[in-house]
Amino acid sequence: MESKLTRVSLDMTNWANELELEHCGNPYRLDLGKTTVIIDKPERPIPLASLGSGANWVGVHLITYFALHKSFIENKRPIPRFIFIDQPSQVFFPPENEKQGQDWESIKRLYQFIFDINTKLNGQLQIIIVDHANLDNKEFADAIIENWHHDKNLIPSDWYL
Repeated sequence: MESKLTRVSLDMTNWANELELEHCGNPYRLDLGKTTVIIDKPERPIPLASLGSGANWVGVHLITYFALHKSFIENKRPIPRFIFIDQPSQVFFPPENEKQGQDWESIKRLYQFIFDINTKLNGQLQIIIVDHANLDNKEFADAIIENWHHDKNLIPSDWYL
């Protein structure tokens, strides 16, 4: 178990650096005893509850879920190979009419990270996302199955009539 968690922690640490999360450059690890993520800084460990922004919380959850799923896939564990993510861009709250700025760059980096993970896992993990974000790039557009921004309901009206 410790060996598996060490490998999960390596992925978490690398991905925290890639997403530029708070305290990146330090080891991230999953503490099963406390059921939380810990960042091991030289002066003291920092638990997830002590991290700053919502953006860091979303990032930490994503790197943890993806690292666990990567381990399950590599070790052929009988875990369902899908993850459902609800509005990962919500914590950034960029204005609808503003398509530039730090918040949009963070959203683009977050989605690029998700696309990269999917590529690294050779499509072995189905990633389902419901979000308001609507990025202007081909990879994002190609991944959209249903766009409810155009006067469509998320749940078809004939389902509840």
